Amino acid sequence: MKSFFCCMFIVFIVQLALSSTISTSAPQQRSKRSHHSDWSGVVQLPAGQKIKIRMQNGETLTGTLQNADSEGLVLLKRGEPPRKVGRLDIRSVVTKSRARAAMWGALTGAALGAGIGAAAGCADCYGPPGSERAMGALWLGGFFGGIGAGIGAAAGMENKIYEAPPRKAP
Repeated sequence: MKSFFCCMFIVFIVQLALSSTISTSAPQQRSKRSHHSDWSGVVQLPAGQKIKIRMQNGETLTGTLQNADSEGLVLLKRGEPPRKVGRLDIRSVVTKSRARAAMWGALTGAALGAGIGAAAGCADCYGPPGSERAMGALWLGGFFGGIGAGIGAAAGMENKIYEAPPRKAP
């Protein structure tokens, strides 16, 4: 029984590491695969959406979108006047999704937990021989799926809405 809890602790640590890796690396991988140079995605964002803007000069702005049009957008930040940001000055626009990160965390945790549960079985389960493995997979899959969802929701996942096309060298 002691080794079973030790195994569960190791799975928890692996789950924590994988959830953090998935939630932080998936947006960068996705942005390398597809080029979001269409500004219409920014124009379609609802007012009140929290966004992060990376500027061409390297500066990063965060705040709430007031509105966006073909020329640029207006960013609201508590305690400051609205800031108009021109489209040509923007390198990228990013939103953050906690729901998507929670989903990936839950899937990762459930897969890890179910795999370990099926491999280890459940020492306290009674019934036909296969039921121990099924119960272990069910319980640990649910347990670590819940932990993964919580970690994912806490970390969030960035979603790149817009990335300016590369500028040509003069």
